[in-house]
Amino acid sequence: MCFKKAIQMETLLAQIQGFVAYAETERGLSPHTVAAYRSDLEQFAMLALQRGARSAEDLQEHHLLAWIAQLEA
Repeated sequence: MCFKKAIQMETLLAQIQGFVAYAETERGLSPHTVAAYRSDLEQFAMLALQRGARSAEDLQEHHLLAWIAQLEA
């Protein structure tokens, strides 16, 4: 993995971690729910990164549709 792609992945994963921390502490969700969210979001992030997204702001509808198609395959 090139350095630039590693930095991009770190950014998106840091944003996911921020959401997960919020879900855990502020919302008080169960550990199982938080773990499921984390797993799903990390899988989505990997697909989005492969398709050019660097951060949550870069995400577009086609990223989500590709992820859903992958889940249904």
